[in-house]
Amino acid sequence: MIKVFLLISLVIYTTPVSANEPGESAQVMVFGTFHFDNPGLDAVNPNVPDVLDAEHQQDIKRVTDALEQFQPDKIAVERLPDQANRLDSLYQAYQEGSHELHRSETQQLGMRLAGRLGHDHLYPVDNNHSPEFNELLEYTMEHEPETAAKFQQWQKSAQKKSDSLQQHLSIYENLKRNNTTDYLNSLEEPYILMKGIGADDSYIGAETVSRWYDRNFRIFANLIKIAERGDNVILFIGSGHARILRDLVELSPDLELIDPLDYLE
Repeated sequence: MIKVFLLISLVIYTTPVSANEPGESAQVMVFGTFHFDNPGLDAVNPNVPDVLDAEHQQDIKRVTDALEQFQPDKIAVERLPDQANRLDSLYQAYQEGSHELHRSETQQLGMRLAGRLGHDHLYPVDNNHSPEFNELLEYTMEHEPETAAKFQQWQKSAQKKSDSLQQHLSIYENLKRNNTTDYLNSLEEPYILMKGIGADDSYIGAETVSRWYDRNFRIFANLIKIAERGDNVILFIGSGHARILRDLVELSPDLELIDPLDYLE
């Protein structure tokens, strides 16, 4: 059902630039990542070690070394399009040696790799059409406490596991794990729980999850806008988005999905 829903939404939200025209597909790698700078904005926020430490910097370099083999022509990142000028300014300063990379994956992965490849700029493709999860949680705790308990149990278990993996695995190994099919599928569990909340009444669960999908469709619309025929494109984005975006890329006749694990040893 999700595949069908995504296919219908793909038709609605996209206008392929190369439909019915000859030419190579754009190759797109959706690289799922955790947030390096611990912003605390997600349901699960792993306690990430300081990525600026020398050991972790070597680990991140190992990741970008591997991804460089893909030879991306464009690097897209989880930033809003209206932040493009700010992003370009920081990237230019980095290229000139007057800016040290901050902790975010946008800079540590995106800017680092773009700089090595001599790109002129990065491409911000995020969208802020986010659902109100707090409102949904409040409704669920009042009207469906058993479902709320299941969600909280999932959240607690996922947090504990993520913290343990951050402690015991290297950044390289954690990023490999973040891009496995099993891991990305596991991130869909809370949305499955949410969808039925308020059914036959307010449908608040379905409405909330639909906004989450809508945000990802908008991200995808921004992505296909930059993906021209023959391009190799990498998108660095939070792993929670990756499953939906990979499905959309895979369904698009103008794009070819590339698996990051083909490049990570």
